[in-house]
Amino acid sequence: MSGETLNKASDVYCRGICFLTHMARSGSTLLARELDRVEGVGVGIEEALPDGIVWGRPVALHDPGQLESYLDKAFQDTKMAGWPVTKKTLRDELTRNHRFPLHFSDVLEALLDLYFTPGRVICRIHKKGPYYLHVRQVKRLFPRARFIHIDRDPRAIYNSQKKTPRSTTGAIMAEHPITFAFQYLQAHSKMNQYADAPYFYLVRYEDLLDEPRRQMAHLLEFLGIDQKLPREKEHYYQKIPRAQQKQHVNLQEEVMPERAHAWRKELSPEEVWFLQKALRRPLKESGRQLMDIPFLGLPNKSRALRYLLLFRLKKGFKDTMPGFYRFLKGLLKKGSSADPFGSHLLHYI
Repeated sequence: MSGETLNKASDVYCRGICFLTHMARSGSTLLARELDRVEGVGVGIEEALPDGIVWGRPVALHDPGQLESYLDKAFQDTKMAGWPVTKKTLRDELTRNHRFPLHFSDVLEALLDLYFTPGRVICRIHKKGPYYLHVRQVKRLFPRARFIHIDRDPRAIYNSQKKTPRSTTGAIMAEHPITFAFQYLQAHSKMNQYADAPYFYLVRYEDLLDEPRRQMAHLLEFLGIDQKLPREKEHYYQKIPRAQQKQHVNLQEEVMPERAHAWRKELSPEEVWFLQKALRRPLKESGRQLMDIPFLGLPNKSRALRYLLLFRLKKGFKDTMPGFYRFLKGLLKKGSSADPFGSHLLHYI
């Protein structure tokens, strides 16, 4: 869509919500900070409400009693503690300005209306990482929704996940390398699927570090926002709940280009070799260079080879028998809590 068309449509587009989607540790909070600096743009903080998309049943609240039950569950979300919105103010907003039956779209619209200062924000951006996996479902609930997805070198994502604890449990974010490889393949598939959609915009983390002004100009064109200088206002880091701030300490600094390639020194040779073999196609398609790591030079050849063989076996299984694969994975998930062996197998299935 051209910049001229976007500018003409900006008054319509900006009434909808733009979702900022991402894999964990792919640079989304840096992008949120840069967007939040722009006059007329507001970026919300994260939540994990039952939405019927990522988790929970589809939201359809037919009376005040059902609304109260939903809000009781919603405000058990630890991330909601960081929102300057109480259960009472959200309930009042929903009953005053929305009609029953209420859906998740009503809940999120009301929540963002309360979060952003009236008259100061014409383009609302909501940080919702996994929504890139559910674009069709989101579009059904939010027909005018747009998506900004930030992509980062998967080797850098995995490196960052290995060093970062989850704000909720304190456990390290990183999954098994085989599991991570499939997660990134799925993300790459979604990026390709929606690459030409007028409501989907892809940002490369490395480009944002190298050319922040140019990348922001393209993003603002996509959003239909006049390209103005950043405004002086509360730093986005201060909006992040205290429990999550320790994950984003670098956000207090300006753009740090050196972090783009820190994985080269921080990942083990076996991890880099495996990820490059497993993710060779998306790495090549995105123009990311492969690091030269000969197999014979690996300190732990058996582990690297075992990971690659299991990865290729699993991929072949998924590609040729997807139905049976999903059935088997479902069985293992049900039994994993009681059976440590089942939990171990989930890394490979």
